[in-house]
Amino acid sequence: MSKVTLRQLEFENVSFIYPNTEKVIIDNVSMKIESGKSIALVGKNGSGKSTIIKLICRFYKPTAGRILLNGVDIQEYDYLEYQKMLAVVFQDFRLFSFELGENVAGGNFVDDIKVRKCLNNAGFLERLENMEKGLHTFLNKDFNSNGIDLSGGEAQKVALARALYKETPL
Repeated sequence: MSKVTLRQLEFENVSFIYPNTEKVIIDNVSMKIESGKSIALVGKNGSGKSTIIKLICRFYKPTAGRILLNGVDIQEYDYLEYQKMLAVVFQDFRLFSFELGENVAGGNFVDDIKVRKCLNNAGFLERLENMEKGLHTFLNKDFNSNGIDLSGGEAQKVALARALYKETPL
């Protein structure tokens, strides 16, 4: 698949009920998210914020309505190719007990310049600059007794940098 340019993500009268339940989680939601724009999903616990993201990820299909990417129903995209267009940081993310750079890059090949840029964009650069081994600092102590434990907020920034590193349209 050629790299998709995101122009617009649209919810068109989307409703959703989780399987084997009767409670409507999302009820007739319509919204457009234009490329380059930021939005905030705000609401009480259980109001459907995470469900909206799960629907965008195609973990579930809407009970009613459609989700469109550039005017095309996301269900029409090949599932594996569609997944490559996404970089999501969920509330229950995990960091690996590897070096910081490997955590951001998601593997053994680490583009140091790109990792630093992503960590900077995620608000982690100051912390990185205070690490003696920089990108080669092990996270956690599972495989390296000199590993460091990050605070919850620091870990979130690393997870965000990982998502940025993928350079996906969504």
